[in-house]
Amino acid sequence: MKRIGKDLVEFKVNKYLVLKLENRRTNIYVNRKLFNQCKFLLLNIPVDKTHELNDIDSIDEAAEKLDSSMERGGEYQNKLTPETEFWGHCSNLQAWYENGYDTRIIHRNLAFPLLKALFEAGDPQSRKVFKEEIAVRLESGYPSVVIYIINQGYLKFLSHRELKTILDTPNLVANIIKYTEDFSNIPKWLYKKIKKQNPDLRKSIRKKVEVRGYYDATFKIVVFGDEGVEKTALTQRFLTNLFVSDSKMTIGVDFEVKSLIVDNFRVKLQIWDFGGEERFRFLLPTYVRGARGGLFLYDISRRSTLAHIGDWLSILKKEMSPEVPFPIIVVGMHPESGRDRKILAEEGIRIALSNNTDGFIECSPRTGENVEEAFEALTRLMLQI
Repeated sequence: MKRIGKDLVEFKVNKYLVLKLENRRTNIYVNRKLFNQCKFLLLNIPVDKTHELNDIDSIDEAAEKLDSSMERGGEYQNKLTPETEFWGHCSNLQAWYENGYDTRIIHRNLAFPLLKALFEAGDPQSRKVFKEEIAVRLESGYPSVVIYIINQGYLKFLSHRELKTILDTPNLVANIIKYTEDFSNIPKWLYKKIKKQNPDLRKSIRKKVEVRGYYDATFKIVVFGDEGVEKTALTQRFLTNLFVSDSKMTIGVDFEVKSLIVDNFRVKLQIWDFGGEERFRFLLPTYVRGARGGLFLYDISRRSTLAHIGDWLSILKKEMSPEVPFPIIVVGMHPESGRDRKILAEEGIRIALSNNTDGFIECSPRTGENVEEAFEALTRLMLQI
């Protein structure tokens, strides 16, 4: 570690991986280039609860099963100074490196993109373990990790032989079929093998690949709004037709793909779900580039979530060309049972119109009401441009 000036502290993990505390923010550099990926300290596990870790194999599992006081601006997260958070990141990445870049040690959203960046930068240790880590995590069978690896296209880094060795892993093929929306992320030989060896699942595959041959359009869309308005629940209901009651806060940015047919057009949606906490908003301008439309979500039981619509739209407008249409639909989200409506639909419509957005709808991820309709309505608007 070395201090460079008053406001800069640098920690060198190895030749290729360096962390810097710059303007009270932790930045990661790979081969001297800024690595743009959200990172924050996730878990607080008291010493007297470490026994709960016995059956947990990775941080990804821990994040879904254990204490969440570091999330949603919880009490521990709010007490952390930038310096403390910086040293937490340094400690985590140093341990990650010393344990051979074991992707179980840090969250998948950071582990795999960072390992890939190190691999591409020529880091010798990452070159030894990159493909091995993909295979090992696939074999683990943990659903959220398997889904992430598939949908982010990491299967393509494994050779025919490497993939064949793990195809017998229990539930792996079923998870591939169940959760893969864009089958172009799966090698053709594997796609054919799955269909041949699993006749009972062929109907499920067929339904998903009806739109696989080609697309009339591919649209990148953004789902944004304050924290806690259930952006992830809406997206997951649209993707899987399931309601995830205990979905965790999005850490920065999440990305999913969905294929659908709208008015006889074959469309692929690239859905970017942005964390709503204010500390993550700096990511929005970077990732919104190239987007063609968006869904702004608010909670009909929390007035503040609709009051912030102007702040969110101003961030978007700075990145959008005034000459290129960018349709936005305002979505009123029905809250958990027991929470009273504070915003009538009429008020939501009025505010949507006053902010020059392109539509309004209310949705419920719990029941599925109007979820598909919201995404289809936005798709129709983008097709008209």
